[in-house]
Amino acid sequence: PVGAAAVNPQIQTDAGGNQFIHYADLWAGVDVDYQILGSELKEWLIIKNNTAPTSYQFTIEGVQLTPHPTIAGAYAIVGSSEFTLAPVTVDSAKYGPITQPVISQAYANGQLTVTLQSGWLGSLPEDAFPLAVDPTWRKVIDFGYTAYKSNGYICSSHDCYMNVGTVQETSGNWYSWRTVFKVAYNDIFSQGRTFVGAKLYLEM
Repeated sequence: PVGAAAVNPQIQTDAGGNQFIHYADLWAGVDVDYQILGSELKEWLIIKNNTAPTSYQFTIEGVQLTPHPTIAGAYAIVGSSEFTLAPVTVDSAKYGPITQPVISQAYANGQLTVTLQSGWLGSLPEDAFPLAVDPTWRKVIDFGYTAYKSNGYICSSHDCYMNVGTVQETSGNWYSWRTVFKVAYNDIFSQGRTFVGAKLYLEM
């Protein structure tokens, strides 16, 4: 992080029993958490109020980034096709995933800059916080799902979670989320195996 405070990290545990590294007030009004989940290095900027900074910079060392050729808003590692920097997202603790184009990330001269629209952040009500800004490093995997919002917004595993249910946004409007999930069994059948059963675990 560029221009951040010198903060001692704390090891904490989430509700699922997974450990993560917590930096309190790394920027004014912003905590930062890091966690390894499967093939992902999760980074959350926890924005606690509407007076927090709207721009955050990170120095990228050891690799160079380039815009991903097929995933809008993502960055690929030059010379490697295995991992990618996913499109940055923002979620509200009360109002759910924010689908308006209010956040972006840009890479130049070895630095990644994550930017929130200042007018949007300043206009949010107090109960919209905390916000979770999520720039994540992940392995390039298609998890086989597509999420649909009732206003016509569509996203995939590259840039959103498996969202389901109904949320009310800060505008007062209610929207529903549905997710379609597909698992390909072709490799099993093509090898002459018998499919006995499958289980799917979802965590809320």
